[in-house]
Amino acid sequence: MTAARRTSPLATVRSAGPLRLALAMLGLLVIAYGGLRLVQDAKDTKPLQLAVSIIGIAVLHDAVIAPLTVAVGWLVTRLVRPRARAYVQGGLAVAGIITLMSLPLIHRQGRSGPGSALLTQNYTRNLVVLLVLIALVTAGAYAL
Repeated sequence: MTAARRTSPLATVRSAGPLRLALAMLGLLVIAYGGLRLVQDAKDTKPLQLAVSIIGIAVLHDAVIAPLTVAVGWLVTRLVRPRARAYVQGGLAVAGIITLMSLPLIHRQGRSGPGSALLTQNYTRNLVVLLVLIALVTAGAYAL
């Protein structure tokens, strides 16, 4: 038997082309610049609140969103015929993304100052309309 060939991380870096390394360096510089601006403008960016939000989002994802996604995927696999499965999965993915993006707006609705037109819409109704449209487009695509 032959032993599996192991490559070190350094060998992986050496095998990367020069363009890939340049792009990685550019990405690291942009991240460093963003971190510097985050700290320099701490009064406006509120790094502590940002850290708490990021940790909260990670916990919410790991405790709620990921298990829910796995459960829905399992149900779709068991309950939906193979031909329709791709359509249902696509519709659910779009509906999930739109719902997740709408929840902060629904939560903050009515809590803004008088000049904030963005938060004066009826986001709950708009979300329901979008979800119905997604269901109709998904069913129409399947029917075709």
